[in-house]
Amino acid sequence: MISYFFLDVFIVFLSFIIINHNKSLTFYHPGTILLLYHVFTNTLRFFSVMNGSELAFLNFRRIEGANIEELMRALFYADIGLLSSSIAIAIAENVHIKTAKRIQNIPINRKLLNGILAFTIPMGIVGAATQLYIPTIDANFTDAEGSNGFSFAAIISTWFGLSMLALIYFRGFKVKYLLPLLIYLFIIAIQGANRYRLVLPCMFLLICYLYHYKLKWPKPMQFVFLFVFILLTLPLKEVGKLIQEGGSITDVSTLFEESINSTSNGSSGDQQFLDQFAMTLTEIDRKGKIYYGGTIIPLLVLPIPRSGWAEKPTLNQWQVDIASKNRPFDKLGSIATIYGESYANFRLAGVVFLPALLFYFLTIWYRKIKNRNMFDMDKFLYTLIFVCMIQVLRDGFISLFLFPVLINMPLFLIYVLHRFTNTPKKRQLKRNAKNNFNRSLTPSI
Repeated sequence: MISYFFLDVFIVFLSFIIINHNKSLTFYHPGTILLLYHVFTNTLRFFSVMNGSELAFLNFRRIEGANIEELMRALFYADIGLLSSSIAIAIAENVHIKTAKRIQNIPINRKLLNGILAFTIPMGIVGAATQLYIPTIDANFTDAEGSNGFSFAAIISTWFGLSMLALIYFRGFKVKYLLPLLIYLFIIAIQGANRYRLVLPCMFLLICYLYHYKLKWPKPMQFVFLFVFILLTLPLKEVGKLIQEGGSITDVSTLFEESINSTSNGSSGDQQFLDQFAMTLTEIDRKGKIYYGGTIIPLLVLPIPRSGWAEKPTLNQWQVDIASKNRPFDKLGSIATIYGESYANFRLAGVVFLPALLFYFLTIWYRKIKNRNMFDMDKFLYTLIFVCMIQVLRDGFISLFLFPVLINMPLFLIYVLHRFTNTPKKRQLKRNAKNNFNRSLTPSI
């Protein structure tokens, strides 16, 4: 077992050298999220098991939990995926990118932006008032998330906060935008579900800060705040439910303390992604089915209401198909990770090539936009995709559509309407010290 751990540490170190071979790594570089995800979900998890942490679902009745052999295999496959993706990133960093004589970028159109926000902000307020739990407000709070984990009513409930993010991104860190956003994030934090609604906006806000102040990495104290933030988000599902049930401040603080203790000894459920990936590999082999890309087919029928099709496939239908009586993945809420889905599609070849292709093209995109003005729409979309990559690595390729397009629809809408709307005589907006906007006299290209 220890040999697998040292091999993993070596692969992580080697991957870092490969990714950063030309010292181009930044906080918003694709290689950063790849390395951080692997270390926190694979390396540290395996280390905690070596030091006595229990494997996932081991004490569940009638559930076959993960075992050591499965965990070692999963870590080895994750190492293969990490190394192949790192090599793909290095190749993308060195391929020749054709640069036109005139840079084809998409600048922000102020009138169009205002028009979009004039629609999304009121819709977001209505959605939040009817779909979210808001203390002291007696609204028609209903959980609309039933069909495939989301509905239009549930989606618009986040539009207000996402609209504030857009205003901060394009107009700066002003109190009139930050204060409503912080109130929104507090409300989201006590919902008792879907922590990504808090985590992804905060990540987007951090990268927005780095762009505005032209920083490649957060400052040391900001890393400390980031670490504390991660610890605080781990028990938010339980905290939200406790608050809605009338729990006291003492109860909430006790819950946070228990979460920190479980995290420190490696027994938190959020530290068991490797275990769930390991169980998924075994069940895929037992079923003997190869999907050849079919794991994303449920996206094709996504718009069809479940009320009109009771047997409509779920977004993780392939996991439901490989589930067994002793490992009911749908009921356990188990994840497969991007490597598990790749294995289901093309076995080991999928683990080698599918994540690598994703990170290759993401790195090409990063190279094209990294030196552009932050108000450029292509850079804006890259930022949105990058923020959602943690969900893609966790949940698989279907999240490439689900999170940037549906979950963050106002931000995606801003890009799409700029990309496909003809706006003659567009001029770039540049930030200045007074109001963050200053129209360039140079016509955009």
